[in-house]
Amino acid sequence: MIQTRQDEHNPAELDKPPYSSKSYSGDSRHLRLGADDSDRGAKNSVIYSCGRYLQKVATGLNSLFSGMGVTIRYFVNPGRIITQQYPENRESLRMMERFRGHVVMIHDENDHHRCTGCGICEKACPNGTISVLTTKDRAGRKVLGRYIYRFSQCTLCNLCIESCPFGAITMGRDFELAVYDRQLLTFILNKTQGGI
Repeated sequence: MIQTRQDEHNPAELDKPPYSSKSYSGDSRHLRLGADDSDRGAKNSVIYSCGRYLQKVATGLNSLFSGMGVTIRYFVNPGRIITQQYPENRESLRMMERFRGHVVMIHDENDHHRCTGCGICEKACPNGTISVLTTKDRAGRKVLGRYIYRFSQCTLCNLCIESCPFGAITMGRDFELAVYDRQLLTFILNKTQGGI
C-alpha cells in the first residue's frame, strides 16, 4: 500500500504562505534585510553603469578635441602639411627613406653589382620569392648568373635585405607597379653576370 503525506491532499495547507508562523519561527527582519540588499545592489549597479557611461563620454570628447586641435593647427599653418598631392605631383614625388617597395639590386656606374650568388637571401625568403641561379666564369669560379625576383609573391618583409652580407640588394621606392599580367611582375635584377 502506498503511503502519502497528510498535507498533500489537504487544500487548507496548500493555501498557506511558505513562511507562516507555524513553519518559520525566526525573526521577520531577515526577510526585510534581503529585500534591502537587493535594492542596494540595484542602486550600486545603476551608479556603476552611469559612471562608466560618463567616463566613456569624457574619453570620447577628449579624443575629439585632440583630433580637432591637429586639424586646426594644420588649417592655420598649411606649410606643415606633409600630405602628398598625388597624382598631380607624380613627376616630383619621391618616397621617404623607410618606404618598402620591391627589391632592387644596387649597380654602380659600370653596371657592376656586389652580389656573389651565395644564396643567403634566397634561404631567408619565407615564401620562395627569390631564385639565385649561379654559373661559372672563365676561371671556373661560381658567380651570379641570374637573380630572379617574383614581386607577385613578395610580402615586402625585408628579410632578404637584412640577411645579405654584402649589401647587394635594397628595397626600392617605386610604387606604381600595377599590371594586368602576373608574368610582368617577375624581374631579373642583375644587369650583368658575376660581381665586382
